[in-house]
Order: sequence, then structure tokens, then C-alpha cells
Amino acid sequence: MTTKLTLSIDDKTIKEIKDLFQKKGISISKYVEQSFLSELEKIKKPKKDIRKLIGAFGNDDKKIDWKKNKLEHLSKKHEL
Repeated sequence: MTTKLTLSIDDKTIKEIKDLFQKKGISISKYVEQSFLSELEKIKKPKKDIRKLIGAFGNDDKKIDWKKNKLEHLSKKHEL
């Protein structure tokens, strides 16, 4: 089933879009539909589970003390 959708777009932009898509031989409706479908697919894609990467870089179960690491790094960098 197809349903009409009304969009509010500047007159100049509409003219440019119509000219462009007429030259390309593409239906504006089809282009908009495909764009929406593409966005919906991106949204629906499941996020990758990064939990399986935990420990992949060597710090298996160790708690990292970021504050301590930062202080150590800055101390070395600025020779404190």
C-alpha cells in the first residue's frame, strides 16, 4: 500500500531537486523512500556487542586506575 506524504520544502530547493532528478531519470518519491528505508535499516541493526572484546588487550580482570595512570603519564611527561 502506498500513502502520500506532504513535505514542506523551499520553492527554490524543490525546483533544483526536480531538475536534478529529472535529468537522472529518478523518481523523487522513490529516492525519498529508499533514503528512509536506508535510515531505518541503520537504526534497526543491532549494536555490536563489545563485551566480548574485554580482555583482548591484556588487562583481563585487572581494574585499571585511570587517575593513577594519568598522573604517572603527566609526571613522566613533565619530569615531575
